Amino acid sequence: MLPNIVRAAVLIALWALPAASLAATDLPETAASRIHAKTCSHFANRARFQPRSPSATLEVLLAESCAQAYRSLYHQLDTSPYEARHAADYLDRMTAFKATVISINMDRMFGTTRTRRTQLKVPLGGTAGEASKTHPVTTAGEYLIARQMGVIGAYRAWADVVDFELAQD
Repeated sequence: MLPNIVRAAVLIALWALPAASLAATDLPETAASRIHAKTCSHFANRARFQPRSPSATLEVLLAESCAQAYRSLYHQLDTSPYEARHAADYLDRMTAFKATVISINMDRMFGTTRTRRTQLKVPLGGTAGEASKTHPVTTAGEYLIARQMGVIGAYRAWADVVDFELAQD
């Protein structure tokens, strides 16, 4: 009699397991997930009105890949540990990259001790230090910073694991 009760309890538990896993599709929110969500939101806002085809800009690539990496890390229960590790590494590097570019732009706008002022004349009549204060980091500059910080390499490693393709218009 007791083995039948145990079997019935195990069968009921196994039968309820898929329903419970389907009901909870999101993982609990953590500090890292909030930080990564803000990073992806930042890049999504930058890429909002940019075309997806025929050739996407760096902002579009970063925004869409960030969103997919975030979903695979925090909203999909079937993500493999290998994919999750690459997604987490990519999102961490994206967060550091975002902070670096914002820091450089803030430095240029408000000038901290890191900004070196020169007395070279520039075409608009100011000095080179004054000219750089008003210009944010260019797209080419952002690409070089991203490559140096390992964002591009982390993107490639993550994209190879998940077969990421950019959505077309």
